[in-house]
Amino acid sequence: MRTISLAVLGMLLTSSVQSTNIGYKQLGQFSHPSPAFVKVAKFPGQKDSLLISEFSVFGKGKVAVISDIGDKIQSGNFADIHSSVLSDKFTWPNNVDVVPAEVFGQDVNAVVVPDGFLVPFHSNGEIYVITTNTSNVEQAEQVYQLTTQKSGYFYHTGKWVDLNGDGRLDFVTARSNAKANQGELIWLEHPEQGLQQTPWTEHLITSGPDVIFELHELPQYPNSYIIFSAEFFSHKLQVYQISKNGGEVINKALIDGTLDQVYSVQLLDINNDGKQELLVNNHETDSSKAGVFVFNVPQDLFNSNFTRKTIATGFKNAFSFTVPNMCPGFPYAVYPQTNNKHGRPHILIAGDGDYSAHLLTPTTDDTMYQMSLIKNLGGTVGSITFGDSNNNGWLEFYVPNYDKGYIEVYEFYEITESSGFLTE
Repeated sequence: MRTISLAVLGMLLTSSVQSTNIGYKQLGQFSHPSPAFVKVAKFPGQKDSLLISEFSVFGKGKVAVISDIGDKIQSGNFADIHSSVLSDKFTWPNNVDVVPAEVFGQDVNAVVVPDGFLVPFHSNGEIYVITTNTSNVEQAEQVYQLTTQKSGYFYHTGKWVDLNGDGRLDFVTARSNAKANQGELIWLEHPEQGLQQTPWTEHLITSGPDVIFELHELPQYPNSYIIFSAEFFSHKLQVYQISKNGGEVINKALIDGTLDQVYSVQLLDINNDGKQELLVNNHETDSSKAGVFVFNVPQDLFNSNFTRKTIATGFKNAFSFTVPNMCPGFPYAVYPQTNNKHGRPHILIAGDGDYSAHLLTPTTDDTMYQMSLIKNLGGTVGSITFGDSNNNGWLEFYVPNYDKGYIEVYEFYEITESSGFLTE
């Protein structure tokens, strides 16, 4: 039941928290088996959809979709929200996402699926593309395998860029066999026949990247892509400069080798001052090591130091009888109100093995952020996704509970004296 807590409101208004007028409320929840990676995404010419990956040690991996998710959330009929499975041919589908229209054209609806994990019998991963009906995104048409299998290697994410100047967007991805220094960054060459010519030709860029990376164009490095790489199994945060013509490595540097199991990296302007930072987290069985960090990014990426600041600690893994839990999961920088992007963003954190969702709220002092618990869900929270799918100017965010089989939906809102801070 929602209640109004003016005491909480008063505490917020007298603290160093910068965005004191921002709260969040739970809109509801709906059932879905083993929701792992979730993503609010838009197919060409469609309203927002929600993509969901699911997997288990003993079952098949599946990718599902809920079309027009904003309309369904707005209706308030959460018991009537159901997904459609697009395919169950996967082993362990990870960061699923809609393929941009510029890859295959406006008349093709497609989802890219990086697949596989270190779990026994699931480690032979691939990169897949699912196509759907252009007028009904819940109806799959075909599944294409872009990669040629490399035994024991699996994939988590990828980026679409042109790496040979032919005007077609190729796919850059990292793969791992769960061993240190054996990750590989590769690119899959988009052929003239597109999805009608698979598998795509594979090119090795470099060893090292294994799980999550980001690819950017920076003005001080023309004709190049800059790759920031969270190398989980090698315990390294690294940066690479590669040529736009073929992906040859031009420069490489170690940013930090002390974070242990580096899990993700994002380049963003976290202070909203025109200077870029890296938002980074590790992923640890030892809760005392777990944290979220910000690195200042120097102009010279390869001959200067990156300075690090810790912005969140205190995560605590839930006890597990089987495989040890690991935390935290991925952080997500968001502006709660779509037309107000001043100051620092808030940061949502999927706690993963601590079974919780967290929120970092900007402060006015040197701490940068204050962490609060959104909710302990009592099950693995492996990801969070967000979007203003109901177009009311405030972000909704979706928190999956993998172990208990449901997805909770929240929405940011403005705290006023009359509303207070809304809770369950």
